[in-house]
Amino acid sequence: MDPVHLVTKELAFTPYDVKWIPSSSRFCAVGGTGRSTGKITIFDFNGKIASITAETETGTPFRCCTLGAADMHTRHVATGDFNGGLELWDTQRLELPIETIMAHESIIHSIDGTGGGTTRARELVTGSRDGLVKVWDTRQIQSPVFTVKSSSADGAKHEVWAVAFGDWQQSSQRIIAIGYDNGIVRLLDISAAEFIWETDLGDGVCSIDFSKKEPKYMVATTLTGAYVIQLSTGKSTKLESPPDTTLWSVQHTPQTNNNNNDDPFFAITSGDGSINIWDHNNVAKSVGSASLTNHPTISLDWHPTKKGLFVCSSFDQTLRIGCIEKLLL
Repeated sequence: MDPVHLVTKELAFTPYDVKWIPSSSRFCAVGGTGRSTGKITIFDFNGKIASITAETETGTPFRCCTLGAADMHTRHVATGDFNGGLELWDTQRLELPIETIMAHESIIHSIDGTGGGTTRARELVTGSRDGLVKVWDTRQIQSPVFTVKSSSADGAKHEVWAVAFGDWQQSSQRIIAIGYDNGIVRLLDISAAEFIWETDLGDGVCSIDFSKKEPKYMVATTLTGAYVIQLSTGKSTKLESPPDTTLWSVQHTPQTNNNNNDDPFFAITSGDGSINIWDHNNVAKSVGSASLTNHPTISLDWHPTKKGLFVCSSFDQTLRIGCIEKLLL
C-alpha cells in the first residue's frame, strides 16, 4: 500500500497548506514568498497536469487554510495568516477577499471548518500564537461565537499549534480538539462549554485529525512522535515513527468502502520528506510508506471523492500529487 507519485508542481513560494476544493478537480495552496508576501493559488488537476486557474498575492504570508465550512456551490476557502488575519475567498475569483477580520493578535497556526455540504451551521475554528482558540460562524464572521483561553498549572500562556472539529453529526455535542506547544491535547464540548479530558503527549502538537471509525479515535502528531487517542478516555498509544524528525500532518481518508463502513486508514507526513500510511485495525506498524523528497512534507489532503488520491506540499516549494493504488479498489 505504498504511495505512488504522479505529478510534481514547482512553485515560486513556500506552500504551507494545501486543500482539495469539494466537488471539483481543483485544489488550493497557500503560503508565503521570499519577500514576506502571501500567495493563494488555485490549480486544476487534469490527467497528469496541474495548471493554475487563479492566483493572488497579499501583503502577509498565509499559514493555513480550510474548505471544511465551504458551501458546495460557492466553495469559499478560509485562510489564516501570519498577522492573525482570518479571510474568506471565492476560489473562482481571488482579486479581493469576501471577508477579512483581525481574528488574533499573532499568527494563526491552524484552522479547521465544519458544516460544509450539510444543513448544519458552517463554522470555523482557529488557533493562534496568542494562546486563544476561537470559533466563528461564517454567516456572521465579524465576531467569534466561542473563545477558549490558554491556561496551564504554572499560569503560563501556551501557543495553540493545532485545532480540529470532531464528528458531531449524530450527536448533540459540538467537539473540538486543541493541541498546544507544550504537548497538551484537550477535547472540548463547545455546546456545554466544558472540557471532556486533557492529556499530555510530551511535545508540541503539530496536527490533529479525527477518525469516524467506531470506536472513535483521533490521531495527533508532535515534534517527536504520533499518537492514536481514544475519544472516550483520552488514552493514547504512540506509533512507530522515524527518529529525530517532526511529524507535521495527519489526515484520515474521507471515503467509505463498499460495505459503507468508514475506512480506517490515515496518512502522516514527516520532516524527512516521507509519507506513511496507517491502519487503525493494526497500529503496530505502518502499512505503506514512500519518500517523496529530502525536505519536510508539511501538509497533505486526500481528495474528498476520488479514493486514494492525495496532494501534499513540502518546504522545497513543491506540490506533489500521488495515489494509494490499493485504496482505489
